[in-house]
Amino acid sequence: MAFSEAAGGFVLINLKHPIYRRRVTAAHELAHAALRKTGLTVHFEDESFEDREERFCDIFGSCLLMPAVAVRKKAAELKKLVGRFTVRELLTMTLYFNVSMEALVRRMVSLKLLPQGTYERLRADGLSLKHQAAVRDELGLTPEPPSFTARTMLLAAAAHARELLTEQQIASMLELDLLTVRKALDEGHRDGNGETLELVS
Repeated sequence: MAFSEAAGGFVLINLKHPIYRRRVTAAHELAHAALRKTGLTVHFEDESFEDREERFCDIFGSCLLMPAVAVRKKAAELKKLVGRFTVRELLTMTLYFNVSMEALVRRMVSLKLLPQGTYERLRADGLSLKHQAAVRDELGLTPEPPSFTARTMLLAAAAHARELLTEQQIASMLELDLLTVRKALDEGHRDGNGETLELVS
């Protein structure tokens, strides 16, 4: 993470890391940027940080990715649906919030939804990424989320329709091939030909 008064802040994230780790890194470093501490900060994987700023950034990132209200609501919803809250529901929540098991469990412990030592006990019992992958497969989810949202393509299609962007420009911006872009634009055009509805003001 780096910040300067002239240029603002930016964060570099390792694309080779899994998505949940990149999200936690981004949220943590965003807190550093918000503090507007000038200069460059480089963190190495094997280092540990105990100062107040690092603890604040950890808490900030955790709250940003896993808001207390959302975590409580999702846990209660899954418990009501299944009748009890098991490790499987915990794994489902890691996929819902797109965070690691450790991050979610520690957040739930801090919210007093799980007892202290839960993460260490689960690790000792052998819980690993393969268990999360099994739940992900059951739910029909992909390991990596799409690189852009449906709204992004909707905006790109609107810009193309107004001749603000060409197909080549959209393909370049979204890092897609032309065939995929043309197919998405054609589908968007067909979807837009339905009955017009009047919104209530």
